[in-house]
Amino acid sequence: LRNVNGELDTKIDELAQVNMRLFEMNQVKSDFLATVSHELRTPLNSILGFSDLLAKGKSLDDKQKRYAGNIERSGRQLLDMINDILDLAKIESGRMEVRPSEFDIGAVVLTQSDLARPLSERKHIELDCEVAPGLEPIRQDRGKIEQILNNLLSNAIKFTPDGGRIHVSARRDRRGDLRLSVADTGVGISESEQVAVFEKFRQGSNVLAGGNAMTREYSGSGLGLSIVRELCRLLGGDVTLESELGKGSEFTVILPWSVADQNRIESPLAEELRQLAKSRSDGPLAAVSGERSHNDDGTDI
Repeated sequence: LRNVNGELDTKIDELAQVNMRLFEMNQVKSDFLATVSHELRTPLNSILGFSDLLAKGKSLDDKQKRYAGNIERSGRQLLDMINDILDLAKIESGRMEVRPSEFDIGAVVLTQSDLARPLSERKHIELDCEVAPGLEPIRQDRGKIEQILNNLLSNAIKFTPDGGRIHVSARRDRRGDLRLSVADTGVGISESEQVAVFEKFRQGSNVLAGGNAMTREYSGSGLGLSIVRELCRLLGGDVTLESELGKGSEFTVILPWSVADQNRIESPLAEELRQLAKSRSDGPLAAVSGERSHNDDGTDI
């Protein structure tokens, strides 16, 4: 039995070392993505700036202005993807800082809805808001809640056909938590795909009848909802989904009304591996195996 315990300890040590190496490799990947994304943003901002000047210039005819507008729109789509990758890299590396402050959640919901309204109006989508009356100031990370709402609204507009409806609501539940909901009358998500939509770089391929109907019609990085979930968890909450194929979806964000004062929150994977490494260096398993190798009278087992 002592030999078995020794072999088990050795295997656990090897597994811990492999996990730590994988974690370090993931850190390198995240750092690489962050560096490359930063380098891409500099020339891209120049492209966006000059294309905007061209589109507004008086020397171009209508066709040329349309082309310049297409350059700017494509550039902004690329910039959005780069920003998503940067956010994901920060989250995975545990470098996403949380900056809590007190603010009016109702004002944030109304502002983000107003910012999204031009996009919804292009598709003749009705966008309305409902904020529970008398909500006291919330203590959370305002910027991250704005990003969560922006991602959910962008997702709803993208997957809602012309003439549809989007409803945004904010209230405080019985437990005292914040509940933000974004419901749409869009294409809906099949039950088999509802878990996959929160995975990185995933866009459901069988959400609509016909298998790949979503593939190019609804383009994007496939990171928006994944970032929403990760941000919710960083802020001490989570996001849920209720959807029916062909009828629409409702995403509900649940967050504590007051987030803890932490300058930086460790990613869950980083924290677990750090604790595992610490436990192996402290040697508690070795101590346990030593205890199991002897009877109460001190004789070997």
